[in-house]
Amino acid sequence: DVEGYELFVVQGMMETLKAEQPILLIEIEGRHNPQGFPKIFDTLARIGYSPFYSPDGKTLQRLSDPRPELVQAEAETSRNYYNNFFFLQPAHIEIYASFIAED
Repeated sequence: DVEGYELFVVQGMMETLKAEQPILLIEIEGRHNPQGFPKIFDTLARIGYSPFYSPDGKTLQRLSDPRPELVQAEAETSRNYYNNFFFLQPAHIEIYASFIAED
């Protein structure tokens, strides 16, 4: 848990991410680093990752617009506050398609 330094961690492991393409689960909260929030998503998108969140703990929903005010606008105790994001490569999306909700 790096509390706002997620972008630095991702940048530091870019070569590993490119080579190994692991599935990522990253806790990201805009309140810790509002300017860095979209940069994390952009950085991972450049190497093929798509962001998802789980609205119900059972399925994944693609995050089409990674702005903190859209997924973290409510109070932290709200049902609509998401801070755990999965980042999947296209091959992962194929494998886990049955868990991905349609837009």
